[in-house]
Amino acid sequence: MEGDIWTAIPLEGRGKFDLQVHHLTVLGKIFLKPSEDGKSILVDRVENPKFFIEKIASTTQLDDNFDDIFNAMIGDLLAGYINRFNGYFASIYTQPSMDLLNPVLDKFDTWQILATIL
Repeated sequence: MEGDIWTAIPLEGRGKFDLQVHHLTVLGKIFLKPSEDGKSILVDRVENPKFFIEKIASTTQLDDNFDDIFNAMIGDLLAGYINRFNGYFASIYTQPSMDLLNPVLDKFDTWQILATIL
């Protein structure tokens, strides 16, 4: 890890960088569309995307000096800040997420899967 916090506290070192997101809730109205060949169902668009993170836990170990403070700051602050700006983050990452998801969905014959399930 290399960087700084507000250019006042440098972060650098080798070690364990572990963040755990607890209770991630993703919301939005998803509109679907058929693929060009009509075999798959793809995501057309997402309206009003939002998400909520209950807690982010950190068990980072870099230099044994700043670790406890860093872990406490992550636990106390990060989820709150991310949640506060969730609309902004969701609007930025919705399209790239769809760009990653749709090629995967396009590989499945959705109607065949549904026929097998039903």
